[in-house]
Amino acid sequence: MSEDSESGTASGQTSYGLPPAQFRSAFPFHMVIGRDGTLLAVGDVLQRICPFLSVGDRFDARMRVLRPMRAALDWHEIEHREESVFRLIVIENDLQLRGQMMPVPDEGHVVFLGTPWFDDTTQLEKIGVTLRDFAVHDSVADYVVLLQSTTRALENSRDLARQLERSRLEMVEAKQAAEEASRAKSAFLAVMSHEIRTPMNGVHGVIDLLLETETSEYQRECLEVIQKSGRNLLTLLNDMLDFSKIEAGKLTLEQAEFSLHEVVRTTGKLFTEVATQKSIGLQAWIDPSLPERIVGDPVRLRQVLSNLIGNAIKFTVRGDVCLIVSAREHVPGKASIEFAINDTGIGIAAEAIGNLFQPFVQEDASTTRRFGGTGLGLSICRLLVQLMGGEIRVDSVQGVGSSFRFHVDFELAEGTAEPRPAPTVYLSRALHKLTALVAECGFRVVDDPAQTVEVALVEDTGDVPSGVPVIEVVEAPRAPLPGEASEVPRTTLCEPVSQGGLVRALIRVMGDPAASGSPRPRREVIGDFGGARVLVAEDNPVNRLVAKRLLEKLGADPVLASNGGKAIAAFEKEDFELILMDVQMPDLDGLETTRILRTTARGRDVPIIALTATAAAEDRRRAAEAGMNGFVTKPVSLRDLEQVLATWIGPRTAAG
Repeated sequence: MSEDSESGTASGQTSYGLPPAQFRSAFPFHMVIGRDGTLLAVGDVLQRICPFLSVGDRFDARMRVLRPMRAALDWHEIEHREESVFRLIVIENDLQLRGQMMPVPDEGHVVFLGTPWFDDTTQLEKIGVTLRDFAVHDSVADYVVLLQSTTRALENSRDLARQLERSRLEMVEAKQAAEEASRAKSAFLAVMSHEIRTPMNGVHGVIDLLLETETSEYQRECLEVIQKSGRNLLTLLNDMLDFSKIEAGKLTLEQAEFSLHEVVRTTGKLFTEVATQKSIGLQAWIDPSLPERIVGDPVRLRQVLSNLIGNAIKFTVRGDVCLIVSAREHVPGKASIEFAINDTGIGIAAEAIGNLFQPFVQEDASTTRRFGGTGLGLSICRLLVQLMGGEIRVDSVQGVGSSFRFHVDFELAEGTAEPRPAPTVYLSRALHKLTALVAECGFRVVDDPAQTVEVALVEDTGDVPSGVPVIEVVEAPRAPLPGEASEVPRTTLCEPVSQGGLVRALIRVMGDPAASGSPRPRREVIGDFGGARVLVAEDNPVNRLVAKRLLEKLGADPVLASNGGKAIAAFEKEDFELILMDVQMPDLDGLETTRILRTTARGRDVPIIALTATAAAEDRRRAAEAGMNGFVTKPVSLRDLEQVLATWIGPRTAAG
């Protein structure tokens, strides 16, 4: 091909007014494509780096158009295409070219003017191109390239904005769906709580009635098994509801004044019988420096302690379970308290501790089969402690025992003094090995017996300060020596010293601080209420029958109503000393029924007690606003009703 034909003109001049040599120099990567789609010319540098490109080849056999998409190298399409910048790829070696397709109408062909297109300059070396191979483009070409780059950047920006908006909308929809699912779950669990507790109320009530009758030993044993199983089922139900409420952010903590000593005492008392049956020591010790009354949620604190103590007893075969309540660092205006539940049980494998507080997780399958449980309790403990502003942790050695610890900062009750300094204990030099054990009970160790101390732990009683309670550490039990009697409390403690043994010794010489709380006085309960008229509004027929039998057992005279409307009608006919009102009833629920009764002259003063499946803070608030005086949570036991009657009516004498 002649230079003239290579440049695309017969006269030796291109349509751009350049001679052929200058044209080739200015556009080293150019191509000329004929009307029939064949290559008529290839630029010098392009020919060098793509030697397989030959004049006469079909363009579409060697090249593919990347942009514009589905671009046809058709004369008419190119001539009328608004976007003149093309991106091509050489099929043989994936070299990309970028430039303009410009029709030459007089000659009947298309000229491609462009350069290679790279992601980075390192690709130049791979195909043997240097910067010297590039020609300097005129400002118009540079402007076109800049314009196209700007257009592409804007398109990419719009695409990214559209993707972000789609992602945002999807996240909003997902959040709304999750919230709706959480609300639906909470509503479902609330309904299920009521529906499950309703038949359980009947089961527990009938068992209570049967246990009050004459039964054979075998029958009583069966009834007690049913009763225990029902209580376990109720505990599991409560755990599931609590976990769901915490997870959904629906559980709120009460802030009330309460006795720390009473909570510890009553919680420990719940497990005395089961610990005795397993021949396990159960001890509770409260740091004497801690205040008696604090502000917090006693119900949730008791729930955490009960779960941890119950687990400790469950997994302990021999030895002791100790609850140690001690003061942490001083926080002005607060009582910073640590609770430690230590046992001598089976312990926990190190690799299992990390998952211990996850819901529904046990240490291993064999533990579940041997001891039972769902693993939900510890997860609830962790969540409740976090809600109270504290942390929970565990230290354990497999085969030796475990120590579950959590701390909470409580407000001090009004009029309560700041926590006192930690009490002191004198340890003889030979017993310094017990320092950590003694410190865990809240004592500060001193070395000088001349200092003021509350108790002394010694091996030899000769250097004990006068008037100080003494715990003598001995190798084996011994009887008191002649003349050893003293007005000062003394006891012995056998080596090796365990925490349970130390707590028992401290209680013997210093008294039991866990038993020093003074619970609120209760009216003595006498199980005969002399024909007291009690209105029971309950829509479930089984629960109505159970309530009737339980009240009759207590000597009361019940009147039954199956809904709120009938309860109002019964109240209008006669006087009642007490009303037991089911909260959830069809047509007219217990809250609305109570509001109506409170508008009547006789209904202003009569005690109305809610019969309800739940007694959370929100439920209590709604009931109080409706005018109810108190709660009885289903399933209702004989003891529950006896206490309600004793509180609001008062027991009757035989004379009535």
